[in-house]
Amino acid sequence: MNEQQCHADGCWRKAVTENGFCLFHDDDPQKTFEHFLGELRRLQEGNPRSWNFSGFVFPKDFPVEYFVNSQLPEVTFKNAIFRGKVAFSNSKFIGACQFFNTIFLDDAYFIETEFQKGANFSSAAFNGEVYFYAKFRGSAGFRDTTFSSKAVMGECFDQGGSFRYVKFLGEARFDYVKFRDEAYFEDANFHDVAIFRKAEFQKLDFTNSKFFKETIFQNVLFADVADFTNARFEDSVEFTKSNFLRKGIFQKMKPYSPEDQYFCKEADFRYLNLQNESNIVFRCLDLSKTKFLYTDVTNFSFEDVEWPEKGRWIFKRKRLYEDDQEYWKKNGIEIRRDSSIQNSLEILYRQLKHSCESRADYETAGDFHIGEMEFKKSLRKPWQPERWLLSAYMLVSYYGEKWLRPILFLILGLPVFALLILIAGATVDEQRMDLSWSFFSRTMLYGLQVAILQRPEDISLISNWSRLIAVSWAILGPIFIALSLLAIRRRFKR
Repeated sequence: MNEQQCHADGCWRKAVTENGFCLFHDDDPQKTFEHFLGELRRLQEGNPRSWNFSGFVFPKDFPVEYFVNSQLPEVTFKNAIFRGKVAFSNSKFIGACQFFNTIFLDDAYFIETEFQKGANFSSAAFNGEVYFYAKFRGSAGFRDTTFSSKAVMGECFDQGGSFRYVKFLGEARFDYVKFRDEAYFEDANFHDVAIFRKAEFQKLDFTNSKFFKETIFQNVLFADVADFTNARFEDSVEFTKSNFLRKGIFQKMKPYSPEDQYFCKEADFRYLNLQNESNIVFRCLDLSKTKFLYTDVTNFSFEDVEWPEKGRWIFKRKRLYEDDQEYWKKNGIEIRRDSSIQNSLEILYRQLKHSCESRADYETAGDFHIGEMEFKKSLRKPWQPERWLLSAYMLVSYYGEKWLRPILFLILGLPVFALLILIAGATVDEQRMDLSWSFFSRTMLYGLQVAILQRPEDISLISNWSRLIAVSWAILGPIFIALSLLAIRRRFKR
């Protein structure tokens, strides 16, 4: 009797093939559907409340539309194989359905399908294209599922969904999908383009996920925490026009290393929509190719991040990725002539400055203050006095960030002042002063006294030129000292 029983686990049916399997579990690729279909219908009619298709091998010519427009009770396709295309479109799974470890060798369609209770597709393999324009009313499990071709997810997940360890080898599309509860994508791998355009998420977890091609989160609603800890984007990623209502986390859990990148190419965070309590965290990342233009970054948190740099030597500072003429030239824009972009960059630098100051990163805040002032200056016309004043401010103290530079200007200015006074004409004790060292050093001391707002009376100026030089120095000297004190105050205040 045992020799006649099907070898499939848990199957009590009679073996009808030479390899010891029943009609349902026979994996012969040449098996036709006629006899199979008749037996399948008898099985369904015999137990209308629960269908167990575990391990069934559906032949390649099995009717694609067999399950279309159906109401399915509790059903299990665990370890089943569909050799041909299959469709569950316009159907309702009234009971829980089990597709654990199911193999779909061709395309699968779940269009306008409704899963009223739990649906488990964990460890399933979709070798062809799959379309899930479906409503998941209960839990949805896709843990360790493999999608070898294009996978489309639509409609809604009322109780969230688990996509842990999932592999998308083809294009993955989640356009307009709504997750009304938690969605988990930890350790997921997206080997092709991944698109989440206009999707809606509650709590979202992409921890340790990897995206190997272009990734798009455009116009996405992140209603709760969106966690991308230890993710990796090997191609460009876009979050433009997305809404972060609470918190977004983009971080690595270990110090930044050039060999272990997070954003390998461009990352686009432009035009984000944020609430007052929204917070976006960037930690231990390289942001040298990250765009933030037209986004209010005041409440962003930047910790141990790398920024692109601009300038050389003492003029070297951190900058924004968009603060680069070559970047705009690639986009066909001459930034020097576009006041709108310049104004937006000025605002963005100001917001970044406030963000860094609020988190005591004063060195970076100082660099962004310089960026803000540079664009403030560039927005002024060449003939406007404010532009000339800002240029002088930059030259003398680097917009209040370098306290030593005004002192150097003071020190270098003293001998120049002394030389000009001696040439223009001055006397001491009714004796005309010449270019000797004693008179030169005495005139330098005179210049220092003028700079610190004292009134020396031992030297008399005998020409209008010498008086004009003294008045000019009486203005410049105190300004140098004041700018140095202001820069020192800024540093200690921080």
